[in-house]
Amino acid sequence: MHTTPNLTQTNPYESHIDSSTSQTPQEREALAQNLQEENTISTRHLVYAFGIFFGILGLCFPKIYLSNTIYATSKEVFSLQTSKEILSEENKKLRRELEDIDFRFRVLDNAPQ
Repeated sequence: MHTTPNLTQTNPYESHIDSSTSQTPQEREALAQNLQEENTISTRHLVYAFGIFFGILGLCFPKIYLSNTIYATSKEVFSLQTSKEILSEENKKLRRELEDIDFRFRVLDNAPQ
């Protein structure tokens, strides 16, 4: 046997009310209103939620900032180390050239004329 759904209920919270009890429509409406008010978010809960959100954000932001700063500094240090190695090699090359020039000067200066 097929039953048709009861389409007279307009408030979804009224389904929680026991229809077997003898309640007046005003009582049913009051109970439905109470159930509806219990399921809404109060301002206090929103303040708590935002407080927790910004608290977590306040705890995480310094870690993120420090991680990014450390990363940028390490890149700069690596770049400076590379430059130091290049300049050190160039310094060695220039010292060898200076030694060669100094040797040639001494040899040519001491040569009999």
